[in-house]
Formats: sequence, structure tokens, C-alpha cells
Amino acid sequence: MFQRGDKAFVRVTAVVQFGRAPIPEHLKEVYAAKAEIGKAVHESIHEFVTGGCPLPAEKEMGYFKSFLRWNEELHPVFLETEQRYFDEDKLLTGCIDGIVQLGGGEPVLIDFKTSAKVDVDYWRAQAHLYRHLLTKNGKDVSQRMLFIQLNKHGELPHVEVIDYSEKTMRRCLENVDKYWTECVK
Repeated sequence: MFQRGDKAFVRVTAVVQFGRAPIPEHLKEVYAAKAEIGKAVHESIHEFVTGGCPLPAEKEMGYFKSFLRWNEELHPVFLETEQRYFDEDKLLTGCIDGIVQLGGGEPVLIDFKTSAKVDVDYWRAQAHLYRHLLTKNGKDVSQRMLFIQLNKHGELPHVEVIDYSEKTMRRCLENVDKYWTECVK
């Protein structure tokens, strides 16, 4: 939960994880360590994009170099980075990695991943809920969203293109309601 004033909001990631198999006990430490790497990589990217001086640790360096290669290849114009949005009606919140313009086109939602495997179902739900938050807050973005799986060896990342679908959006918003009904007593 994310507390804002006197209201509790569910995070997009909690809704997307809801209903999936729990992480096995013997892998929880591995997932926690991986989450810390992901958090640090996101912080380094944010530092870079906002003109700071990122200092990724050795275990994060390959992912950061992968981002730099993507950045040098596409020359994205970052319109936003690491911005939290809220839906007051659904009590939903999420922090987007970025909104970029590529080649002067329309704004595109992007999300950086440090996961070893592509999880298209998870990413699709996450993309749709982030897009919902943007739309709810008056942000006009493309119906095409990019999830960028950074490479731990510094190679060009894999980019998963996720196209908006009304059916998927409906299912995701139903899951938000179901989360509040079943998980919060």
C-alpha cells in the first residue's frame, strides 16, 4: 500500500501480481536482491536523464550500459521520468519510468526492466494500468508502449512493444476492483 494523506492506494505492481502464483520461499532472497539491482539501475537512469552524475555499482553497470546503448541508438527526448500518478476513484497508484518522444513522434510510455526473462502478460497488465493512470491525469500518450529489457552484459536491450487493447484495459481495471474486494478487509 502507498499512503497519501489519509488515503491508502494500491500499487500497480501489487494489482498485477495479485492472482499469480506466490514467489517460492527458496527464491525470495534472489528476487529481493534482483529488486535492489533494478531499483539502483532506475535511480542511475533517472540521474543520467536529469543531468546528474550516475554512479552505478559493478553489479548494475551492465544494465546501465545497456540503457546508454539504447539511448545513443534512439536519442529519446525524455518528457518525464520517475513520476508517480494516482487514480483517486480506484485508489490506484504507480510510478512510471518515463514518457519519451522518439523521432518527434507522439509521447510514449516506457518502462525499464532488469529481469532475466520476458514476462509479456505481466508487462502488458502493468503497461495498461500505467497508461490508465496517465490518461486519468490528463496525459495523452501513444497507444503503443515500450517495455525495455536491459541487458546485464551491456548489450542493446530487448524492446517489447505493447499495444493498447480495450479488452485488456477492462480486465486490468476489473482486477483493481477485485483486489480491493478480496485483499483488503
